[in-house]
Amino acid sequence: MTLRLGWVLLSPPTQPLPSTRIAGLHMMEDLAQHGIVSDILFAPQQATEQPQLPPPTQLLEQIRARGIDVVVFQKTHGESVRQLAAALQQAGIQSLFLVCDLILPELTELTDATVVVTDYLRRLYPARLQHKLRVVHDGIERIELHKQNYGRLSGSALRPLKATLVTSAPLRSLAAMGLPPSWLRLRILGQYPPNHGRLRRSIEALRQWRRGDEDGADLLAFATHPRISTEAWSESAAYGALLDADIGVIPVDTRLASPAGTLPPNWMRKSENRLTLKMALGLPVVASPVPAYLGIIDHGVNGFIADSPQAWRDSLQALRDPELRARMGRLARQSVVERYSRARQAEAFLRVLQELRAGRQGSQVSRKVE
Repeated sequence: MTLRLGWVLLSPPTQPLPSTRIAGLHMMEDLAQHGIVSDILFAPQQATEQPQLPPPTQLLEQIRARGIDVVVFQKTHGESVRQLAAALQQAGIQSLFLVCDLILPELTELTDATVVVTDYLRRLYPARLQHKLRVVHDGIERIELHKQNYGRLSGSALRPLKATLVTSAPLRSLAAMGLPPSWLRLRILGQYPPNHGRLRRSIEALRQWRRGDEDGADLLAFATHPRISTEAWSESAAYGALLDADIGVIPVDTRLASPAGTLPPNWMRKSENRLTLKMALGLPVVASPVPAYLGIIDHGVNGFIADSPQAWRDSLQALRDPELRARMGRLARQSVVERYSRARQAEAFLRVLQELRAGRQGSQVSRKVE
């Protein structure tokens, strides 16, 4: 199938956010293997979900001049996006809304299809729109990397096991996981400034505690803990830390709720990406019960779901057994590498495009018959 896509991106290709990198730039590369050509129709100078796009008439001229068949909105919304989507609909040019943790039925109404990253997210859309919803998961980025050696340590105060957490936010606590036991050292990579050592964390936490922060005591305990280290995320540092770890952890504060009648809280709408990343590397993982995780982890077989402090303690304790860590890590990798590979997700995206084109051709035939 020969097809040209025009992408409206969430963030600039030179400094892409993870969702742009995974769902946008990687997908462009993988679709090219199937003959799909991608043009970047618009990319902001700085990441923004609500860009100020050029006027629809100007963009329509570019779309026609470039021969773009389908416009893809990558996690972008707002008034200028809505205006372009409406103009495309009126002009008979197909469009696709590609989104991760947002639920925006109004854009699904205006576009020809909406692609979400989890089955859970799909179910949150109204029944009248389900025929437009498709699921394409985040593809595993470095599928060739995985642990080669699981070691024989069971952890002690002198020779602790190593756990790694990769996060998109600067954490204030470890939620139900609690502080690491004496036999475990935790390394956290996230949105931290360079040289974010324990002294700097402690000073920041003490200031917040003095300002009367209601979580100040927990934050201070987290910040001053001698077996917790925090550092700025980078791709090389993240993979290095994960491959060096004995255990992967994903603690999420599940106490956060949403007002009655609104969407589920943000933590419930997360994709599987952080989990499949760790599992594909062959790490045994303990994770909070994010809905997207529940269909991947077979509890006690290829990972652990921990929904309480006691469950976290029991799961981490079980993973002190080096044989269990090795067996669970290998099963974790086996369970995700094919199902969540970039190639598999590109094929799923291609099927969405094929359905769109088939629908377009069917409607054209219908109009001719009429």
